[in-house]
Amino acid sequence: MKANPLISIPSINSTSAQWIEWHKSLKAMVGVRTANQTWLYAWNKRKTDNANDGTLRNYMDKQGVKIDPDGLLEEVSDTVGGVFGFFGNVIKIGSYAVGAMVLFPFIIGGVIIFSALRNPKKTIELASMATPQGRAVGAASAVSKSLKP
Repeated sequence: MKANPLISIPSINSTSAQWIEWHKSLKAMVGVRTANQTWLYAWNKRKTDNANDGTLRNYMDKQGVKIDPDGLLEEVSDTVGGVFGFFGNVIKIGSYAVGAMVLFPFIIGGVIIFSALRNPKKTIELASMATPQGRAVGAASAVSKSLKP
């Protein structure tokens, strides 16, 4: 049988990790709604700024509980962390775009090689149309075919 989390309420000196673990224990025992209410009651009874960090605020925000930062320094660190997180996401999306741009020519090349192996005569005709001389010869042969009775 698991220990009752109501017996082991975090103290004034507890860390954010201990508050998070206590919430998880409460949640497993009584469900999210009651755990949030109990956790918030205990959190509001503490008389210190200890444990109020970004990790705890992010975790509790995901649980549906909003904790305000204790001071200006925490607000600035949360804002800076949010900005870096945004740029990190931009870089991540950019790396996917670059990967796609690198991969795309290989896919096109594979299709060309596959079609060349499948129908070499047609491939030679299409390749010759890529040069001005090839286009002139192709046009001339098309005109000569149309003039034949």
